[in-house]
Amino acid sequence: MFVKTEGDPKAVIAAVGEQVKSIDPSASVFAETLEGLMTNSPSFVFSRIGAIFASAIGLLGLFLAAVGIYGMVSFAVIQRTPEVGIRMALGATQRDVLSLVLHQSMKPVVLGLLLGTIGAAAASQLLKVLLFDVSALDPSTFTGVALFLALMAALASYIPARRATKVDPMVALRYE
Repeated sequence: MFVKTEGDPKAVIAAVGEQVKSIDPSASVFAETLEGLMTNSPSFVFSRIGAIFASAIGLLGLFLAAVGIYGMVSFAVIQRTPEVGIRMALGATQRDVLSLVLHQSMKPVVLGLLLGTIGAAAASQLLKVLLFDVSALDPSTFTGVALFLALMAALASYIPARRATKVDPMVALRYE
């Protein structure tokens, strides 16, 4: 028998137990809250453990994606050091060069974030039965991940571009 209450469950359990005993003194009364049944259930425990491992794998994937974006964007900017040297030798300011490099570096990142968000939205629809306390299209999750990866890409562009603008144009022209 299931009993739903908005009050103190222990008081209701005691009252129900007394009523059952008054009807049939030989009946055994066992009472457990729904929360207790769920948290002590092996299937619940295994699903929570699976959720924790899936979260850990997801965070590891996010970290690896951030490192990969940083490495690729940083490499692309470093490859442009001779171009930066030519621009600086022709009179471009550090701010102009930084703005150009950041703008051009972020174009593929923004495209990747858009395509990745669409792919993640499609994949989350397939996995929504495995989600606990979050919707399949949780806007804060999608926005947070996209902003984090965009920030990593911007940082990956900014650091080498800043370093390249500080190099003497003649040294940058000889850079290999």
